[in-house]
Amino acid sequence: MTKEPKKPNYGYLDYKLSYYSWWKDGATRIEELMAKANKEDRQSLTKDEVKSLTDNKGRMALGRLKGDYVPVNLVFSSIDIQDGVAIVIFDDGPRTNQMILVNLNNKWLIAGDKFLSIHP
Repeated sequence: MTKEPKKPNYGYLDYKLSYYSWWKDGATRIEELMAKANKEDRQSLTKDEVKSLTDNKGRMALGRLKGDYVPVNLVFSSIDIQDGVAIVIFDDGPRTNQMILVNLNNKWLIAGDKFLSIHP
């Protein structure tokens, strides 16, 4: 997913930038194919069109959400800050997450993200 696979020391931000770039390309491709299908009065994509959405690793990016925006209600369980490192536990609705943040030059950067639990 990266354009520089031999570059050392990738971080969380590098991962997220790469992931969202991949996702955006996939979502745009889905929208283009759906517009083509609609123009041709088809209700769905052909098998070949669906197959073209899968990358060389077998992954398929999902399209953008349609409809009403639903705000996310974050509930913070704990924030522990020691020596420029913060461990934050919060619930975003479907998941309980733990993030590790580091303070570099008075900016908090995400160094890690882990799902602690998934729930309805």
